[in-house]
Amino acid sequence: MAASPSDNEKTPQRTCARVMRLALLAISGILPTVSSNDTFSAAPELQCRVGSDARNVRPAKPLTGKRIAISLARLQAGLKGQRIRAERPTPMTRISGVSRAANGDLIIFGVEERGSGVSAITPDDIIVALRTVLVSYQSPGMSIDPVKAENEGVDCHAKYREVSTRQWDSIMAACQKVDYFGGIENTRIGQVAFDVDYWMKRVAAGRQRVPLDGFCSYADLLRANDRGDADRRTQGGTRFWFYPKQVKFAISRDQKVMELQGGGVEVLTAEERNLFSKTAQGASVPQQGRSRSGEIFAKELTDRYDELTTINPQLAALRNFLALRAIFGWMESKNTIRSDWTYLLNEYRPIAAYTTPRIPTVRQEVANVGGNAVLVLEGGVSMELRFAAVPVMARDGRLESLGREIATAEVKSDEGYYWTF
Repeated sequence: MAASPSDNEKTPQRTCARVMRLALLAISGILPTVSSNDTFSAAPELQCRVGSDARNVRPAKPLTGKRIAISLARLQAGLKGQRIRAERPTPMTRISGVSRAANGDLIIFGVEERGSGVSAITPDDIIVALRTVLVSYQSPGMSIDPVKAENEGVDCHAKYREVSTRQWDSIMAACQKVDYFGGIENTRIGQVAFDVDYWMKRVAAGRQRVPLDGFCSYADLLRANDRGDADRRTQGGTRFWFYPKQVKFAISRDQKVMELQGGGVEVLTAEERNLFSKTAQGASVPQQGRSRSGEIFAKELTDRYDELTTINPQLAALRNFLALRAIFGWMESKNTIRSDWTYLLNEYRPIAAYTTPRIPTVRQEVANVGGNAVLVLEGGVSMELRFAAVPVMARDGRLESLGREIATAEVKSDEGYYWTF
């Protein structure tokens, strides 16, 4: 598992003053767009601790505004009657929980974060999340893996060129394949999963700048680690994963209201991700082969995830989708999704979005006194459900009161399926 803050969090601040070489990229915005003019030649020097242009946004808490409720039954009726546009965002930017009405309706509640700049939840997000729980037989996700371009007949250099070195030819082809599973291919969330993962890999390699004070790339940490590291001695792929944190719930005494407590998104190395399954099976986990630099980088992404959503709003979209899956997954496990959602599950057509099947390999040459290595970034996004064993029973009556407040609130929206309370 990642080293404790006392061991590692101070180290990057001291050691990450090492100079890194960045790519000269033709990128607009934060998304990993590919341009025919992109080349990875030498760039002006930049240090881990960026200067006065840094956006030091580390807030103690997200600023919250109006409380929002969304009725699944009203949403289904509006979409079926073509009164609602599924791509039109709701005001809600962060999900808090779900309330089950007397008629079987599911009412999702959350908040509108003022000034956060993050992506708001759309009806399409809600429906796709519901389908991944009730229809799909596989947890959704995506992965970026190696593929030999010459065997696939794919020219990954057609619109994208990288500086080649003698090591690269013997390690990995220039092309990687992108696999989507669990029903998210050609959907907005599939596109979101790819965007955040490819962005993270460019950040890890030092090819995408993160304007946060003191933030260091994985390549920076390896360069600064003069003692060497597990993946500095290995020529090959380095895998990082977005992974849902364990979700905890508070439930009302009548079990009609569930509120999220905890949850969110973390970034894990491949070894840390394997640790969960091996520990669950009672197997011992060897310490050799683990990357200290990789775990520091993953922990920094995890600890500053909410901060990073202000730089890449797609990170918030991923966080909200995982929260929706947690809500629906918990209710399905309790057999409390009882209404007829036939239109949402079978007839509604999710908004189509392009999910790329191939990308140029993200890699970076790293050298320090420990030797030379070429990083080849791989990994993906896992969206499996992770629940705490026992929910917390809220005995103060607060959640029952919240459920009544939601149910009796006046519907003020023109479209009628969401309202403030």
